[in-house]
Amino acid sequence: AVVEAAASITDSAAAQLVLVDPPGFLSGSIMNAIDHLHIFADIPYWQSIIAVTVVTRIFLLPIALKTVQASARMALMKPHMERVKDAMMNDPNKSDPRTAARYQNEYKAMFLKYKVNPIRSIIWPLAQFPIFIGFFWALKDMGLHYPELATGGALWFSNLTIADASYVLPIFNSLSFLAMIELGSDGLPQNKQGEFLT
Repeated sequence: AVVEAAASITDSAAAQLVLVDPPGFLSGSIMNAIDHLHIFADIPYWQSIIAVTVVTRIFLLPIALKTVQASARMALMKPHMERVKDAMMNDPNKSDPRTAARYQNEYKAMFLKYKVNPIRSIIWPLAQFPIFIGFFWALKDMGLHYPELATGGALWFSNLTIADASYVLPIFNSLSFLAMIELGSDGLPQNKQGEFLT
């Protein structure tokens, strides 16, 4: 009976281990960074998570600034681009190859004037995407690999393995992200013609 009980406990533990998939490379690396900082700096998990997030944000700051600048330049160029587009649509000679080439040259000149590169405008946000997804999965699944997270929080979020029922942290995160976008475009220096000086 004792052997059977021990076997059933072992089988149950093995079944639980099978249910926990190993983390991916990026999310696993983030988990390890948080855990190593927690151990070596002797700080709670919630402080370790904040520290790793801040360090990552600092490293991503140049990319984030490029993203905001590209969006702001695109927004500044949009009214002028719409005027050229309307002029082309109302031009009776728009089907003429020379007329079409002239409008294409106007578009190219506009992109150069406002320093807008459509490909880069897409690349900058996409460059950050894998890291943010890695953080999402790391923090979502970390409790499965590090049970100590259940007591690694503080204040109303003492258990880091469950969602914030008050929604204070998600709302704060959303507002800070929105503020970064809004303040980023306003902070770009412009000349009297409204062109960016950067």
